[in-house]
Amino acid sequence: MYTVESRYAWRRLVASTAISTLGGVGMWSITVVMPAVQAEFAVTRADVSFSYTTTMIGFGLGTVGAGYLIDRLGAFLTVMLATLILVGGYVAAAFVPTLWLFSLMQILIGLGAAASFVPMMADISHWFDRRRGLAMAICGAGNYLAGALWPKLIDVVMREHDWRVAYLTIAAICLVGMIPCCFVLRPRPPSHGATGAAAAAPHSARSLGLSTNGLQVWLSIAGVGCCVAMALPQAHIVAYCADLGYGTARGAELLSLMTAGGIVSRIASGWVADRIGRAPLVIRALVISGTCCALIGLSFGRSLWILAPVTIVWGFFIIAD
Repeated sequence: MYTVESRYAWRRLVASTAISTLGGVGMWSITVVMPAVQAEFAVTRADVSFSYTTTMIGFGLGTVGAGYLIDRLGAFLTVMLATLILVGGYVAAAFVPTLWLFSLMQILIGLGAAASFVPMMADISHWFDRRRGLAMAICGAGNYLAGALWPKLIDVVMREHDWRVAYLTIAAICLVGMIPCCFVLRPRPPSHGATGAAAAAPHSARSLGLSTNGLQVWLSIAGVGCCVAMALPQAHIVAYCADLGYGTARGAELLSLMTAGGIVSRIASGWVADRIGRAPLVIRALVISGTCCALIGLSFGRSLWILAPVTIVWGFFIIAD
């Protein structure tokens, strides 16, 4: 029953994608509430941006920690713990009186949200063989589905109430939605069986002429280079639109459209990568997304009619890499 590419594997993929969509709010909520937090605490943009930095610090630490725990305890207990940390972080952040405490709580939010992204993709990879690229792409698309849905929802709640109520709303939705999905993850991954120590797998470090640690170093460098370009527009697009006089609502809409393109891109890239290879796909995506990132920074990016389509195209191709 609990075998590779079985019906259960697809059910697990659905649950993992739901967890990724719900838990992914930890990456996106701060970008929407940043202008409101800045106004309430009467601080500079640089000061409030530090809360995004602490979120990503928590996210980075949480990704490593969640991967470690999944290998030892399984996805069920790990994601359950991460959900409680995520919910606790949002509840605590909703009641903080100062910006530095808010930034501290964002570390908890990042820690909790981390388990819903890369660790979920790594876990689902054990349940698929022939369709592994597609399955991982679908699971990863959950994070960008979160980016398409959550910013608009948060903006609606903030217009009726404030960012604190929005954070409590997020906590309630994540608690109710993620806990049931965790129970689907109780079975441990099936054993794939050994194929012989002498043969190098087609996509192993040995087949590339690298040690495992060497491959990890190069992947880490590539990840930093990619995600710096990815994080800056995502983190500041809402505040940037507010600065240009378009309002935070327009910024939230742009962020949603940006990540909506990423949903299609994430799934399509998995399908394409299974056929032409990951390297050709990544090179093409990097060239296009890098060009769009440069266009966003140019002066004519101040026009919404130019900023919007460039941002959407950027979102489509930055996700593919």
